[in-house]
Amino acid sequence: MTRSFKLLILLILISLAVTAQKPPLNHSVYDSWETINQRIISRDGKWVAYTVDPQEGDNRLILFNSENKRKDTVARGSNPLFSPESKFVAYNVVPSLSEIRQAKKKKLKEDQMPKNSLEIRNLENDSVIKADRVKSFQIPERNSFWMAYLHEKKKKEPESAVPDSLKSKKINPEEKKNQQKPDSDGADFVIINPVLFKEYRFSDVVEFSVSRDGKTISFMQSFPDTGKIVSFKVSVFDTAKETVTELFEGKGGAKKLSSDKSGNLISFIYSPDTARIKVYDLWLSKDKAKAEKIVDSSNPAMRPGWSVSENADFTFSDSGKRLYFGTAPKPVKEKADTLLEDEKYKLDIWSWTDDILQPMQKKQLDQEKKRSYLAVYFTEKGFMTQLADSAMPSVKINYRTDKNLALGNSDLKYRKLSSWDSRNFNDYYIVDLQKGTRNLILEKQPGQVELSPSRKYLLYWNSGERLWEIKNIAGGETRT
Repeated sequence: MTRSFKLLILLILISLAVTAQKPPLNHSVYDSWETINQRIISRDGKWVAYTVDPQEGDNRLILFNSENKRKDTVARGSNPLFSPESKFVAYNVVPSLSEIRQAKKKKLKEDQMPKNSLEIRNLENDSVIKADRVKSFQIPERNSFWMAYLHEKKKKEPESAVPDSLKSKKINPEEKKNQQKPDSDGADFVIINPVLFKEYRFSDVVEFSVSRDGKTISFMQSFPDTGKIVSFKVSVFDTAKETVTELFEGKGGAKKLSSDKSGNLISFIYSPDTARIKVYDLWLSKDKAKAEKIVDSSNPAMRPGWSVSENADFTFSDSGKRLYFGTAPKPVKEKADTLLEDEKYKLDIWSWTDDILQPMQKKQLDQEKKRSYLAVYFTEKGFMTQLADSAMPSVKINYRTDKNLALGNSDLKYRKLSSWDSRNFNDYYIVDLQKGTRNLILEKQPGQVELSPSRKYLLYWNSGERLWEIKNIAGGETRT
């Protein structure tokens, strides 16, 4: 009995000693917790990259070799991407939190704030190529040693306080206005092959797109002209031939550069209007030929008073046979404002008949102003179809297939219910992508609805019966 009692006392003392060694779990330990993010594996399976992010402080990027178990650490590394042939890895190095904090304390302008840099590490010999002030970079998904990156705009140099008297010259106001050139929105752009140590540089680039197969790299340049006029040029770089072909040049405004999977199709939107509010047209280049206008506001399929939207995404299907884009009512040019800010009256008007509560309306105001409606252009057949509109705002597209049916939905009839019912009700439609027609197939459906890959069946959750149901689209039969 005595021996058992001594053993019990000994176990209690040991457990107390172990417990005493553990630090208490309180708020002070949160900053030491870390999370693994941005996990990516090279195509050959040899390399693994991931970031370790603390709750508070600078992160680190880990590059792990699965064959020799070697682990390299890059302070503040982020957004790693391996080349398709697993020859190199590219990643950003972000500014430290202390650098950003100091810059904010000094109230530096946006172009003077600390920016991301880029490192390209050769995985065979460990050599590293570095570039400062990099805005973005892209690497193709397959079969290429090439990549591209775009620098941030150059910092504005302060004007000299002391004029050069030898160069002084009186210029009348009209002449001065004509000689002024707007600042370019572009920056230096680099197309690089880190394996063969080749690179090509271009200035005044505002957008670029690397095709998924790596065969082409398209880019858009913005050149300042006299007054407020800006010229835009769209070009494409052939990675096999290492040649540049000009596809388009014009004055006005251009944006939303996009290329298909093969790089043979390149699209963008352009407006010859030099005013701030622009109406855009959709342009397309095929096989490095000069770009042509394919959709404008006069297109028969365009809703009256609508045009191509600059706020939409522009995406090719995997086959390149379809280009999905957005349309919206034409932007209205603002009238000249003669009132000062403190002379204006501001008033929010709310009504119990509103579909959406006033606070939510205010929160979604900017989103609604930029709302666009899905449309599609058939690149081989040469016609456009409007898919969504204000009556059915949403259409779900599978970009990997060229099936002719898609699923559309609208919550317009049930928005008022959201004020007291947490369920999100929708009417669902089967949409014909070529004709643009739609057929109602489900009403007031609160749950998830999916279209089968064959486009023959609809899968949805029947909340009343609490079971999954499958509906035959052609015949309308339903089974569980």
